[in-house]
Amino acid sequence: MNKLFEALRNAGIPEPTKETETFKIVRWGHKNRYWLRKFEGGYVFGDFVSGLNSYVFEQEYKGAKLKEVQKKMHQASTALEVELQKSYAECSKIAQRIWAAANIIETQESRTGSTEPQTGFQKAQMGSQKLETDSEEASRGFHHFPQNTSKNSLHPYLLRKKVDLYGVREYKGSLVVPAYDQNGKLWTLQFISASGEKRFLAGGRKKGCFFTIGLLDNADKIFICEGYATGATIYECSDKKPVVVAFDASGLKSVSQIISKKVPSAKIIICADNDCYHENNLNPGVEKAREAALSIGAQVVIPKFKDSTTHPTDFNDLYILEGRDAVRAILENVNENESDIPSGFVLSNEGLLCIDKKGNPVQISNYIKVIAFTRSSDGISKLVEFRDYKNDLRRTIVKPKMLSKDGDAIRVHLVSHGFVYSGTGLSKRKLFEYISSSVPKKETILISRTGYFENMYIRSDRVIGKTNDGVILDDSVNDESIAIAGTLQEWNENIAKYCVGNSRLSFAISAAFASILMKSCDLQNFGFHFVGNSSSGKTTCLNVAASVFGTPQYVVTWKATDNALENVAYKHNDALLILDELSEVSPSKAGEVAYMLANGQGKKRLDKNCEARETLSWRLIFLSSGEVDLTSHMAEENKTSKAGQKVRLLNIPAKANEKSFGIFEDLHDFKDGAEFSNYLRSASAKYYGTPAVAFIEKVLEEKESIRRQFDQEYQKLKMQYLPEKSEGQDQRAFERFMFAGFAGELAIKYGVLNFPQGTLRRAAISCFNSWLEDKEGVGDDENRQILEHVKGFFELHGHSRFFDLGGFPGQKIANMAGYKSVYQDAVMFYVSPSVFQNEICKRFNRKTVINLLIEKGFLQKDHNGDYRQQKWTPYGNKKVYVISGKILLG
Repeated sequence: MNKLFEALRNAGIPEPTKETETFKIVRWGHKNRYWLRKFEGGYVFGDFVSGLNSYVFEQEYKGAKLKEVQKKMHQASTALEVELQKSYAECSKIAQRIWAAANIIETQESRTGSTEPQTGFQKAQMGSQKLETDSEEASRGFHHFPQNTSKNSLHPYLLRKKVDLYGVREYKGSLVVPAYDQNGKLWTLQFISASGEKRFLAGGRKKGCFFTIGLLDNADKIFICEGYATGATIYECSDKKPVVVAFDASGLKSVSQIISKKVPSAKIIICADNDCYHENNLNPGVEKAREAALSIGAQVVIPKFKDSTTHPTDFNDLYILEGRDAVRAILENVNENESDIPSGFVLSNEGLLCIDKKGNPVQISNYIKVIAFTRSSDGISKLVEFRDYKNDLRRTIVKPKMLSKDGDAIRVHLVSHGFVYSGTGLSKRKLFEYISSSVPKKETILISRTGYFENMYIRSDRVIGKTNDGVILDDSVNDESIAIAGTLQEWNENIAKYCVGNSRLSFAISAAFASILMKSCDLQNFGFHFVGNSSSGKTTCLNVAASVFGTPQYVVTWKATDNALENVAYKHNDALLILDELSEVSPSKAGEVAYMLANGQGKKRLDKNCEARETLSWRLIFLSSGEVDLTSHMAEENKTSKAGQKVRLLNIPAKANEKSFGIFEDLHDFKDGAEFSNYLRSASAKYYGTPAVAFIEKVLEEKESIRRQFDQEYQKLKMQYLPEKSEGQDQRAFERFMFAGFAGELAIKYGVLNFPQGTLRRAAISCFNSWLEDKEGVGDDENRQILEHVKGFFELHGHSRFFDLGGFPGQKIANMAGYKSVYQDAVMFYVSPSVFQNEICKRFNRKTVINLLIEKGFLQKDHNGDYRQQKWTPYGNKKVYVISGKILLG
């Protein structure tokens, strides 16, 4: 008996008080509910109240051969099965007679003359003899389980449980719940007393039997639970979704499998009883629910209680203690964002489980669910929902690369976001299998950066535009500085109006609007750099521009690595990037960073597995400020800026003219520049974000015509304001200044800015003229640099490193660069090819230098058109570059 007693103790059942003889039945417990029958080799145990029948066999048999024991056990089991089938048949007949004789419980409606609704299944139940023979009608009845919408049942149990009547009856004071099989045959009855005590007909079949509340036909969702009161509660709190009552935890698995086959299209959710007060830390309600769910790939929900002093266990207890909303909240957690659970897994609000090799449920992790596929430029990813270590619900994206190899990348990604899993080898493998094999029905669009996507504009705080698909924002899009405060009218009245009369302030907000038009007009990235003395108002100007998009924190600093600035630029795609104080970035890196921002693409890098990382890209305009310009800053470490860098980051002197108050030209009645600056900074912290949203909404409506409008406007401005003899760099700079002015004028046209027309165009022209003056007039900067470099070479070395062909023969020249001839004050330099290549063309393209010197008339060619000419020297004929000394006069 030791094995049997151990099983009884584990189940919390008292042991029998007396020994049993072979083939004799022993009964014990309250009202003799438990019974035990011994046969040679084992025992059969049962519970009349729960309807439980199970075999408990000893595992060791002294003095007997294994095959003989197995044979005797099989014979005993077969004999017992025959007896059980007879018992089941007899009980079924009794159940039918009692059910037919049972009273329909009186309700408020029946008192006033209404009748209980009768479906095909109910009619089959009314005649006990007919029920066994009319199988077709009974089978149809499976799809028409009894419902009763009547309220205020007078039965004490239903009143105490605060649930309604749904097809149950009363017999001798007890509530009667019928137990049917999948074909609609009645096998036994459950009796529930007024006090809540439950028992079944003795000897009846309960396995695979159930009672249904609601219609199963074409149901999209079905709940399965243990008891009637729990089922009625779930039915009422789930907007009348059908509920199947399996009577107890041991019946959940078989009933779930039956329902799954009968209604394969339905989503099945198993509602467990939380039997957490059991001895030995057992929780049979949850464990059996999980086992059932694993067998069909269903989900499990478990009631959670704020106050457990009364030892509540099921959803009816939750309803009574905390109300309908508490139950609904747990059930709706399953209703939203559903995904199919892969075979071999079960998901509950407590966590994810799987079956181990021994067939036992094992918890893998806390709650996690793949709720949707997401489309992005990276391909198809998965949107994962999970609860972190604080039990807060979070979402993240599992990208395709994470699904490769052994799943380490997935686990690291999830854990870094607060996910918790057991960490065993099994949990690692199963978590990877679960996420990889999940096939959610929902599909969304994953957005991993701000800016335009299809017919939308993505901000971290909102999606502007219309789309038929769901949109999910990646964590990388998050930026708290992009926000809204106040109204557009308040922004105009408290900030924008003070920009009128101030060309730099006006131009800064124009640049902000221009960044939104980059895609429409297909322009390359570029920037504007306000350069001037400290405390001249440059940072205030940047704050005003930032208020178009968000908070003052929208302004970031140059003081960062190029890697960090890549990520910052990526977050500002199709928007304005604002960088304060150029001097805070290393002079050795400044040129590279400026070029990278203008180039619109980060560096190519490898990850830890030596695979290519995603290369970040962006489209933007950037505003900058500093006490020095890029060229001067780079010169601090003997770096030379290239002309291309200068035209990518265009200098704007902060002081517009000698009468300006720093960056301000009109103080608008403030006593000085400091007071005006403090006001604008304060206002920028109160009113922000609305201008960009309003402008984007209008741009999305007219995006097809914006490029044409700009082209027409630019051609007119080019004829009026672009100086003659302007070269390529001048023209590119002019286009960028005018583009910003065009965007500002467009904002006026759209009603986003309350400015007179032409205000922002004039501000753009003023800033361009200041740039041109700072550059010392029209002309290509690179050509100017080349000529200055070549001229400087001859000024430095023209007398010391060149052998004078007209001088005395014994000249000693150190580090000789070539020869020179002087005839009637005309000087010609004959430069050796190596010096020309390595010194004169240093930092520049050789062909560019040659073409420029030829264009300016400084480099001569021979009669064959060769750049290098054959010239006589005291050391023989030499191939040299012949450069006129006139370059020293230029």
